[in-house]
Amino acid sequence: MLGTNDCKMRFGASAKNIASGMEALVRMAISTPVWTATPKVLLISPPPMTPKCFDETSGEEPGSICSEKSCQLAPLYEKAAERLGCAFFDAGVKVQVSGIDGMHMDEIAHFTMATAVMSRIRQLFQPEKEKR
Repeated sequence: MLGTNDCKMRFGASAKNIASGMEALVRMAISTPVWTATPKVLLISPPPMTPKCFDETSGEEPGSICSEKSCQLAPLYEKAAERLGCAFFDAGVKVQVSGIDGMHMDEIAHFTMATAVMSRIRQLFQPEKEKR
């Protein structure tokens, strides 16, 4: 689950640039010549940030379009996962960022996210005969 920090204005990346970078990373991981078979990859889009990530309490200058870009990542990551032939999980469906800074998950969200990802990974590694 990468891409949240890439949304910061100082990096100058669009949501499409961020998704393209994620796709390139997954391609590199899949094509590394250490696998005996194609690895199973779960591409996770981060939960969208809120406009709160731009206020003075965040401690950094993520930028006014940070939350807007983060909201665009899930559909772009999903399309990348389809092109790559890997699984996709939209974290924003299960969790939200904290209301404190608008960009990080709190303890409960981390637990919820871990539980949801664990379930998705179990599905990916379930033997084919059990999936029916």
